[in-house]
Amino acid sequence: MKLKTLSLVLIAIFALGSCKKKNTPQKEDFYFTYQVRIKKNIVEPTIISGFYGKVLKYEGDFMPSPGVEPREPEVARNEILVYTADFKEKIEATAYQEDGITFYNLKKLKKENVAPKYIVKPNKSGFYQMDLGAGEYCFLIRLKKNRAYINGGVQTITTVAGELKEQQMRIDYKASF
Repeated sequence: MKLKTLSLVLIAIFALGSCKKKNTPQKEDFYFTYQVRIKKNIVEPTIISGFYGKVLKYEGDFMPSPGVEPREPEVARNEILVYTADFKEKIEATAYQEDGITFYNLKKLKKENVAPKYIVKPNKSGFYQMDLGAGEYCFLIRLKKNRAYINGGVQTITTVAGELKEQQMRIDYKASF
């Protein structure tokens, strides 16, 4: 019995002694990107706090005309990149203009070690939802691997716990209204 106790004590001392602080990750090393996929049958929010809506793609002429049925936008499944608001200046620094439209260079963001906190992938009907908790966030919509867009430019949006908001995401740089 004493031999078992002694061996357990020695194993515990060895385990504690082998942990060195320089080998353990520091607080700033713990930044994860959560990838969220919305199930295909969800079309209404199942959360009680955060944002929900659809990602819609507008291309072409959406000018209202008498006697003509209004066009409906297409459903888009582009990823929504959610960044904490402390990255807003770095995101804005990667902005570039092309034909008067502002896009964001995701490759430059990656080089600056700016990663989204969440990547939300809408379902087939374009529906998304995200429960972010209380905080300040910025959103981008990924168009291509290294290119993003957001209607109106990067803005800081404050979320409040217990508050649910509908937010339609629009890809409308190829449309006229």
